[in-house]
Amino acid sequence: MSMFSDTVVPIAKTSMMFAEAVTKDIPADQFGRKPDGVNTNCPAWVIGHLGAYPGWVVSMLTGTAPPEDPETQAMFGHSSECKDDQAGTIYPSKDELLKKFNAGMQAVIDALPKASEAALSAPNPNEQMRDRFPTVGSLAAFMVGSHNMMHLGQISAWRRCMGLGPCM
Repeated sequence: MSMFSDTVVPIAKTSMMFAEAVTKDIPADQFGRKPDGVNTNCPAWVIGHLGAYPGWVVSMLTGTAPPEDPETQAMFGHSSECKDDQAGTIYPSKDELLKKFNAGMQAVIDALPKASEAALSAPNPNEQMRDRFPTVGSLAAFMVGSHNMMHLGQISAWRRCMGLGPCM
């Protein structure tokens, strides 16, 4: 393992542990709900959004083609909008969303120690994010760390709005 993966893998694992903690006691029928009078992202959108990107990160680390999933991108991509899923018909189930997120994150964790120095130091292929994250390595670290934790914090705030209280 490299110093990079020694540093980033624990961060990725921590974000997975926090995702488990912040979602474990949310009733499945509330996972897609927005609080009354508060325009915030619901857990279904957050976990779906975070589950939409690990395949892309793995593709950058391994030099493979990124997954094509236009349906997921339309529902959970960076330009999508969270909807209040009152009837439970808009988003996949809580279990499905968490399974995809966890499998994707585990794939990134598995790919990180195998990523070559050349792959990690390659220019970030995402032009919109290149100024902030100039290399694949810096973007990968952001995606499994800060990006995840930022959005998981939205679930933490959502919990309070819904009367569930803190998860830790």
